[in-house]
Amino acid sequence: RATGIGRVLEDCATRGSSTTAAVDRLAEEFDGIRLAECRVTGVHVARNTATTTVLNNTRRTILLEGVNGDDGRWLRLEAGHEFHAVLEDGELRATVPDIITVFDVYSGEPVLVKDLQYGMRVVVLALPCPPLWRQPHALELVGPRAFGLAVDYVPLAVGHA
Repeated sequence: RATGIGRVLEDCATRGSSTTAAVDRLAEEFDGIRLAECRVTGVHVARNTATTTVLNNTRRTILLEGVNGDDGRWLRLEAGHEFHAVLEDGELRATVPDIITVFDVYSGEPVLVKDLQYGMRVVVLALPCPPLWRQPHALELVGPRAFGLAVDYVPLAVGHA
């Protein structure tokens, strides 16, 4: 699957496709969802003091304002070393273990949590995780609660059917 994603991104770059078009194609080919094209409007950094599997993990909340066709939409990303959840207007849109990726609109490159900054233009993509990670024993390790979030996992395909 990772190789297939790389092929799609390489093909889109070769064709000169926009980042948004490339993300739309990824969503279509890998049963994901392009959540929104946005501008970063805020990054809040806090130390996590909870006793979870991510003890001492730097936690970030990133606020995103929709742009272009996504005007008027607001997303919130909850993150540690990776993106853990996406909410829109307070409603959960995606969580770990599903894969949440943020792409820089201008470079087309994925953006690491620590590199998101005020004013950046990004596109947010969510892809379903492999079925193995949806098993109860796996969710104990990689589900939202393992990262200190007080929400249950809802598979991406189920939550957005």
